[in-house]
Amino acid sequence: MAASFAPAVRADDWEACQNANPDVRIFGCSAVIDAGTDTKKNIALAYSNRGLAYGDKGEYDRAITDYDKAIALNPEDAVAYYNRGVAYEELGNKQQAATDYQKALSLRPGDKYVTVGLQRLKAAPRKSQSCQPKGP
Repeated sequence: MAASFAPAVRADDWEACQNANPDVRIFGCSAVIDAGTDTKKNIALAYSNRGLAYGDKGEYDRAITDYDKAIALNPEDAVAYYNRGVAYEELGNKQQAATDYQKALSLRPGDKYVTVGLQRLKAAPRKSQSCQPKGP
């Protein structure tokens, strides 16, 4: 009978999951997610960081998929809602972006990034700003 072991998350994987290079971040976060051995909150963070990397690469649909998974694992993550709102905004879906920004603001009242995001939706279109990746 063969034993089945989940791969352990290494510190290097978390370091890569926070890297400024989107490709390195995707690799590291994918390793954390695939291992599945960290806490739900940390796996949600890995999905969120990977979503941010996809957004940095202009792959907004993939980013939204990862933010959906992050939010499912940690529904109180204001940053995931905000960044998903940014991705929707980049795709031109202002209604969904506004919904996500409002949810982020309800979780983090007075947040300047979220407030600016909502103001940006009302103003002329311009480039948005995502939050930075974070570690556990």
